[in-house]
Parts: sequence; C-alpha cells; structure tokens
Amino acid sequence: MQPTRAESVAPDSTSGLPTLRLIERALDSNQRYRRVTWIDPETSFRFGLFTIEASQRFFAAAEEVRMVQAIPTPKRIIFEKVAPSETTTMEVTNKSATREPTSPPWL
Repeated sequence: MQPTRAESVAPDSTSGLPTLRLIERALDSNQRYRRVTWIDPETSFRFGLFTIEASQRFFAAAEEVRMVQAIPTPKRIIFEKVAPSETTTMEVTNKSATREPTSPPWL
C-alpha cells in the first residue's frame, strides 16, 4: 500500500446503487500509483476497489451485499489481478451472524 492523497470525490453508481467514487494518487510523485474506490455514502461500505501500481493492476468487487445485524456484508467478493490475468472468487457459504452471550470464566 502506498501513502496517498485524495484527488477527487464524485457521485457515481455501482450496479444501479448510488455510490461515491474516490480517486487517490501516490504522495510520492515518482510513483505511478492510483486507487479508485466506490463507497456507499450511507454506510461507508466499499463496493469496489481498483488499483494501478506500475505495471500491476488489481480489482476487487463485492457482490450480493446483504445487511447482517445492520452491517453491510458481502456474500461474494471477486478479486482480479489484471496483468497477469488471475481471478479469485471468495464466497461465504455459511455464516453465523448471532452468538449467544457467555459469561466470562471468572464469574
């Protein structure tokens, strides 16, 4: 990760949902680094991230986001390394959103 500065923030949409598009650039002017992030303006959840660093490009996107205990939670996230081309999909198949409170062992 590079230290960055915000270049711009603008309204946008992702999969038909309103988002903010944040564009950042590296603080070091010698670095060719740019990051674009799509953020839900109500919850600050990051729907997607696109990073360019020198010759490498990386993309991550949340799919099937659901609210779990009032927290936006992705069911599936796709990670893609553009060059060389590699795609990884992470999918949540079983989740436990609730947990019974337990007493500390010293009580």
